[in-house]
Amino acid sequence: MTLTQHVYSPIPLTISEKTWQKLSPADREAVTKAAKEAADWSRNEVSSNDDRQLKDMESKGAKVARPDIAPWRAAVKPVYVKAKEKYGAEVDAILAEADAIRKAVPTK
Repeated sequence: MTLTQHVYSPIPLTISEKTWQKLSPADREAVTKAAKEAADWSRNEVSSNDDRQLKDMESKGAKVARPDIAPWRAAVKPVYVKAKEKYGAEVDAILAEADAIRKAVPTK
């Protein structure tokens, strides 16, 4: 198994705008706070489960590769240039946001 960090599958919390607008400011604040707490818990739980499952798999003979993904990121930079030609500066904004998330939620 090669851990390439291609996908993180979040579980989004959604609410319709109509319903959101019906909530009081205090309820909106409570929902937002609970959502942030649940997101942190979920990330930690998923990470812990990944660690346990990988250790279990390795104990049963699985080989787990943890490659340096920096060269992969460098290799796809030309794709971002093409995307920027087509979609404009929004590409830079998306990449900056992804970089900020990577820094805020470090991977193993």
